[in-house]
Formats: sequence, C-alpha cells, structure tokens
Amino acid sequence: MMKEIGLTSLDGLGDFIFSRTRDAMLERIKALPKGSWSNELVTDGYDEPVKLAATVSVRDDHVEVDFTGTDPMSRWGINCPIIYSKAYACYALKCMVAPDIPNNAASLAFFTVSSPVNILNAVRPAPVALRHIFGHM
Repeated sequence: MMKEIGLTSLDGLGDFIFSRTRDAMLERIKALPKGSWSNELVTDGYDEPVKLAATVSVRDDHVEVDFTGTDPMSRWGINCPIIYSKAYACYALKCMVAPDIPNNAASLAFFTVSSPVNILNAVRPAPVALRHIFGHM
C-alpha cells in the first residue's frame, strides 16, 4: 500500500491520527460535567463478599479513577494487577466518553487510574490467575 501511494514512512499519518484523536478527546472531556462521583459494589468472592469501590473525577483536561476503599487482596486468584484494572477502567471510560473516536494512546492518555494495594492493585506474589472475575466488574 505504501509503495502504491508513494509513502516511505507512516510516521506522518500516525502523527495526524494521534493529533486528531487527542484534540477530539480533549473536546469531549471538556464538555463533561466537572466533579467527583463515588460508588461501591459488593459481589461474591470465594469465601466472603468483596467490595469494589471507585471514585471518578472529571477535570478540565482529564478523568481520574481511584479505587481507594476497595477490599484488600484475596488469598485466591481473583486479584488483579493494576495494569489489568487500568486497562478495563480506561476502556469503560473511553466507551462512555467517545466510542466513535479511535482507541489509541492519544485517546487513552486523558485517563488516569490509581489504587492503593488491594484486590484491584495486587502485588507479587498475589495469585491473579482468575483476575477476569473482578477485572470485568
């Protein structure tokens, strides 16, 4: 394809896509109501219920998700590494804020996810083989 249209590099095209994506996402985020909202979900764990807590804060130029208040790590494999929790939180935000804008580094850069060590920010050697159970929630 590149030879057919005379391109020697895709860098310019990539820069264009990222620039347009970034501008479009920033426009959408600026249009959102500003503030913070919190919620909790209690769901089945292996041996006892598990509380998942989140606070979503919409700022002028980014959206923050904080999982403070979520239950501690489990001895079972239902823990999530923070990167997994970040991926699913950012995906949900992206789908709500701008489902029609390309999903790339520029569109996801406006979302930050944080958490103390807990079931959604498990650290080694916590078992994580069943992380999808809480990752999807």
